[in-house]
Amino acid sequence: MLKDISIIIPVYNAKDYLKNTIISILNQKLKYMNLKIEIILSIDDQKNYTEFTNLKDNNKEIRLTRTKKNGSGPGNARNEGIKISKGKYIGFLDADDEWSLNYLEKMY
Repeated sequence: MLKDISIIIPVYNAKDYLKNTIISILNQKLKYMNLKIEIILSIDDQKNYTEFTNLKDNNKEIRLTRTKKNGSGPGNARNEGIKISKGKYIGFLDADDEWSLNYLEKMY
């Protein structure tokens, strides 16, 4: 199913702060918009991040993909995320960063 926005997060040793990053996306204020958003965690290490897929809400889905070679870097992880993305628009967010509450609304 086509999404409005795909948000790709390259993930490498990010278990300690990834939850806050995802929550900053889930808490976005989208006045009068019912956007379908997918969050793609593009994993570039050998850790298990499936626990983070439970953080989704009605219009935001979390998907996982892995790079073919661990430690290949954030650029490669972003490219792997793009390959499986279904969004009309693509955004990037680092695993140790957070968005302000109105970021997506203003960017969209």
